[in-house]
Amino acid sequence: MPHVILFVDDEPEVLGLLRRTFSPQDGYEALTAGGAEEALRILAEREVDLLVTDQRMPGMTGVELIAEARRRRHDLCAILLTAYTEPEELVDAINRGEVYRYLVKPWESADLRQTVVRALEQVQLKREHARALAEAERRLQTLEVAAEVARDASTAESHTRLLEQVVERLPRVVPCDVAAALFAPAGTAPVLLLRPVARLSDSALLQVKEDALAAYAEHAGNRLAESTLQIRVLGSAGRASTFGSRLAVPLQVDGVTAGVVLLQSMATGAFGPGDARVLDVFVNELGAALRAFGAKHAGERHRLERVVECMADGLLFAATGSDEVIANPAARRMLGAALDGPLPVRWLKDALGFYPFDLVRGIEPDPSGRAFVQEEVHLLDRTLSSIVSPVAEADGRLAGVAIALRDVTEQKRLEERKEEFVQVMSHELRSPLTSVTGALDLVLSGLAGQLEPKQARYLRMARESTEKLNGLVDDLLDLARLAKGKLQMEPEVTSLDELVRATVERYQPAAAERGQEVAVETPPASVRMVADPARVGQVLSNLLTNAIKFAPENSVIRVRLFRSPALPGMLGLSVWNAGEAISEPDLERIFEKFEQARSDRNRRVRGTGLGLSICRGIVEAHGGAIWAESPGDGVRFVVVLPEEAPAAPAERAPLSPEAPLVLVVDEPDAATLARGVLEARGMRCHATSDPHEALAQARRRRPRLVVYDPRVVALAGVPLADILRHDAETRQAAVLAFADPTQREAAFRAGAEAFVPKPSPPSVFAASAEPLLRRGRPAGGRVLVVDDDPGTRAISAEVLASQGYEVLEADTAAGARRLVQEKRPQLLLVDVQLPDANAFSLLEGLAEERASDPFAVVFLSARGETADKVRALRLGADDYLTKPFDAQELVARIDAVLRRREATLHASPMTRLPGGRAIDQEVERRLGGRIPFALTYVDLDNLKAFNDTYGYAKADGVIVQTAGILRHAVAEHGGEGAFLGHIGGDDFVVLTAPERAQSVAREVITTFDRVIPLYYDREDRERGFIEAADRYGTPRKFPILSVSIATVTAPPGRWGAHVDLARAASELKEKAKRTAGSVHLADDGVVAAGEPGPRPLLTPVAGGGGGGAAA
Repeated sequence: MPHVILFVDDEPEVLGLLRRTFSPQDGYEALTAGGAEEALRILAEREVDLLVTDQRMPGMTGVELIAEARRRRHDLCAILLTAYTEPEELVDAINRGEVYRYLVKPWESADLRQTVVRALEQVQLKREHARALAEAERRLQTLEVAAEVARDASTAESHTRLLEQVVERLPRVVPCDVAAALFAPAGTAPVLLLRPVARLSDSALLQVKEDALAAYAEHAGNRLAESTLQIRVLGSAGRASTFGSRLAVPLQVDGVTAGVVLLQSMATGAFGPGDARVLDVFVNELGAALRAFGAKHAGERHRLERVVECMADGLLFAATGSDEVIANPAARRMLGAALDGPLPVRWLKDALGFYPFDLVRGIEPDPSGRAFVQEEVHLLDRTLSSIVSPVAEADGRLAGVAIALRDVTEQKRLEERKEEFVQVMSHELRSPLTSVTGALDLVLSGLAGQLEPKQARYLRMARESTEKLNGLVDDLLDLARLAKGKLQMEPEVTSLDELVRATVERYQPAAAERGQEVAVETPPASVRMVADPARVGQVLSNLLTNAIKFAPENSVIRVRLFRSPALPGMLGLSVWNAGEAISEPDLERIFEKFEQARSDRNRRVRGTGLGLSICRGIVEAHGGAIWAESPGDGVRFVVVLPEEAPAAPAERAPLSPEAPLVLVVDEPDAATLARGVLEARGMRCHATSDPHEALAQARRRRPRLVVYDPRVVALAGVPLADILRHDAETRQAAVLAFADPTQREAAFRAGAEAFVPKPSPPSVFAASAEPLLRRGRPAGGRVLVVDDDPGTRAISAEVLASQGYEVLEADTAAGARRLVQEKRPQLLLVDVQLPDANAFSLLEGLAEERASDPFAVVFLSARGETADKVRALRLGADDYLTKPFDAQELVARIDAVLRRREATLHASPMTRLPGGRAIDQEVERRLGGRIPFALTYVDLDNLKAFNDTYGYAKADGVIVQTAGILRHAVAEHGGEGAFLGHIGGDDFVVLTAPERAQSVAREVITTFDRVIPLYYDREDRERGFIEAADRYGTPRKFPILSVSIATVTAPPGRWGAHVDLARAASELKEKAKRTAGSVHLADDGVVAAGEPGPRPLLTPVAGGGGGGAAA
C-alpha cells in the first residue's frame, strides 16, 4: 500500500515540485490542496498518513490548519514548511506535539525526503503500538467475559440459559451485526440462538440460520435436521438483508463438536486474524464452561432420579403438548399401571377421574409451592390423596402439571372406625342416660316420696350432670352426621332478629351468675331469612356459652345482628367478649374437632372442643361462613349467612394458612359481609376499615388481592391503590374496587384491575374476585387487542398470554377508548377497520391519553397497502402487521416495539418517565425556540436513611410513588405543554409556564406530605423520625421523608444552555435542602413550604359495636 501524503501550499509550482519528488514509483500517493479549506475537506474524505503544509497561507496559517486537523484526527502527523527564520510559533507547536518537524524554504530535496521517511516510520510505529495495545485489551476483555461465563455456568438452570448469556456477550468480544450460537449436544434437541446487533430483516435472520447449519455441518461432519432445531431470537428485527463478512468457530465439548459460534457483518472484510484468534480463545473457554455445567447437572439429575424412584409417594408429570405421562414406580403401583412402558395422557384421566390440566387452568404457578389443587381419588378399595400443581418454565409459560399421590386408605379407615365408634357409643350412652334422666325427674318430682333438702340438692346435681352428658352425646352425634354429610337441615322462613333476642334472653340468667350482661343490637326492621331456626339457634347458643365461659366476670358481652346495603341478601351476626385474646395460629385451629385455644387461663376452663366445629358445619350447610377475630380488646366470633340458603351447599375444604389471601378494606359492616361472601366460596380473607391497619396487614400478609372502596371515610385522601401498586411489599397484589358506580373511572385511574358497583349480588362480587385471586397482579406488559373478528382476538390473546402478557380485548373503537382510559395498556394491537370507526380516527381520538401516559400502537390489516402504512406511521403507530400473520412474528414484533419505545422515550425503567437525554432535548428545544418557561427541580430528603432502614425495594416504591404524585400535579396544574422527566435516583424535573410552577409545587408538597409517611411503620410515623447511620457511619435521627423543590425561571436569553440552567437549579435546591421539612424555593425566595418535623397522621376509624375490626 502506498503512503498517502497531503501537501498544502498556495503556490502551484511548489505543489508540482512536491508531487514529482514523491511519485507513485517511489511508493507514495501525493494529494495536494491550494489552501486550508480544501485540505480539511480532503482530510474528511481520505485516510492520510502525513500532512505537509506551508506556514504562510491566506485565511489560515499552517499551525492553525494542523491544530484544526488534529481536532478531527488526533493522531495525524504533520510537517511544516516555512520561509521564515524566527520560528517561535513553530517551536511551540513542536513542543505541544502537534508538529513532527519544520523545514525552512528553500529546502534540500534529500533533507525533505529523509524527514518524510522518518515521519512515516513514526506513524507506522504508533499504529503498530496501538494495534498491539488494542489486541491486548481485547484479549483481556475476552478473558473477563469468559470469566463471567464461567461464573454463570455455576448458577445457570439450563444449557440454553447459559448460551443466551454467551450470545448476549459475543458482540463485546468481536464487534458484529449478528451473533449466533448453535448447540447440539447428543441426546437433546439442537438450539440456535440469534442476537441481532444491527437492524436485520427476516430474510437476513433466515440467512444466519442457513449459515449456522452449514458451518456446523462443515465442522461436525453431519447436517442437522431443520425440523428438530429450536430457534430463539434475542432482540429485534429491522431492514438490512445481506452480509459481507462471516466468521465461524467450532464449539468443542470433550473433544466432540457440539456446536458452532457464528458472527456476521454487513461490511466486507469486517473480521481480521485478530478477531479469529480472540473468538477462538473465547469459544475454548465456553467449551470448558459447558463441560463443567454438564457434569454438575448430570450428577444432580442422577441423584434426583434416584430420589424420585425410591419415593414411597407417587409422582407423575404431564408435559404441555405431550401425549405421554412420566410416572415413578410408586405412582404406577398405586394406579395399577405396568411398571414399564409409556403411559398416555388419556389413561391418566381414566385412572384419576379428572384431567389435571383442567384443574390448574387459571392458576398461576408459584415457585414457593403454594399454587396447587387437592383432590381425593378412589380406586376400587383404595383412597389416594392427590396434589396437582402447575409447573412453569423459566419464562413463565406452563411447562406441564405435576401430580403427587399418597395412599391414605388406612388413615381413612381409621377415621371411619373412630367415627363409627363415636356414633355407636353415643347411641349406646343415650339409652341408659334417658333412663337415668327419667328416673331422676320422677324422684325429684316427689312421685317416689318426700325428699329431704339435702337429698334433693344431691339429686339436682346428678340431674345437671346428666344434662351435660346428654349435650355431649348430642354433640358427638351431630359430629358423626356432619362427617357423613347426613346432618339434616329443616329450612323455613325465620325471623332472625326475634330468634337472636330470644336466645340472648335465655342466657341472661347464666351470665348474671358471673356478673355479666349480654347486650344485643338488631336492625330496626325485621330480619327474615330461610334457615333451620333450631340449628341457627344452636350456633348462637354455642357462641354465647363460650362467651360467658371465657369472658371475665362483671363484663359485657355484645351480640350484634347487622346487614349492609353493599351486599343485599347477606346477614351478619357477631358475638364479642372481653376475654383473653386468641393467638393468630389458633384462630382457625379452634374450629377443628377437639381443639381449644391454648393459654394458661383457658386451660382452667373445661370443654370438649366440639362446639365450634359443629357451628362451622351448620353455618356452611347454610351456605355461610364463620370465623374468629382477636382485634386486641377481646375476641369476636362472626357468622355471615345468606338470607336464603342454597339447596345443596358445595363441599368446602378447610382454609389453608398458605392459601392466597384477600384483604378487604371497607366500612366495618360491608367489609365483614364481603369477607363472609368470599370465605363461603373457599377464599381466605382478612377485613379491616382502618387504612393504617390495611397497609400493615398488606405488608405483613402479602395478599394476592385487595378489595377496597375508595369512598370509605377512613380512606379519604389516602391513595391506597397507588401505595399498594408502588410499595415493594404489596405490588404483587391485584386491586378490586367495590364502590359506588360513579367511582368506576377514578378507580381504574388509580390502578384497580377490576370494578364491582355497589350494591351487587354476592355471586357477582365473588365471581369478580375469584379470577383476580388466582393470578394476582399480572407481571407482564398489558396489551389491548382491538378487532371485530373473534377469531383474530382469540388467537392473539392466546399467543400473547402464553408469553406472559396480560391481554385485554375490545371489538369496537368505543370499547377500546374505554379500556385505554380504565386499564392503561402499554400497547394497542388494533385492526384498521372497526365497526364504528377506523383505527386512524381511534388513534387521533386517543392523542390526549397517549400524551399523558404513552403507549405503543401496532396496526393490523388484511390489506398491505403502502398508503395505509404511511398514514398509520405518520399518526404515531409503531409498527404495521399484515393479516394473516405468523404467531411468532406477532410476539417478536410486539416485544421489539415495546423495547424500542422504551429506548425512544429514554425512559427511566422504574418510573417510565422520560430520562436524561429526553430532558436535555426538551430544555434545549425551549431555550433554542426562545420559549419562556420555568424549570422546577424536585429532590427527596433523607431517602438514604429510609433506604438503609427499610431496604432498597421500599425506597424504589417511594420513588415510583413520587413519580405518581408529580404526574397528578402536572396533569392538574401544569397546563398545556408541561413536561415531566426523571433525572435518575430521587431527582425529577418539571417544565411549565413560569406562572404555573408555584401551583405544581404546592400540590406536590401537599400530596407528598400526606401520602409518603404511610410508607413508614406506624411507630416510626408517630415518633417522627428513624434512627440510622449517616454517610460517615455516625448514628443519627433522620426525620420523615420530605421534598425539596427549586424553581428557576428561563425567560428568553437568560440562559445560554441547559447546563447553565441546571447548575442554577442545583444551587437553589441545595439551599432548599438546608430548610427543615418540605419546601419550595424560587428565584425570588420561598414560595411554599410544608411543616417541618412529624407529619399529621390520619385518625384511625374504629368499628362500631361488634361490627368491625378495632383500630
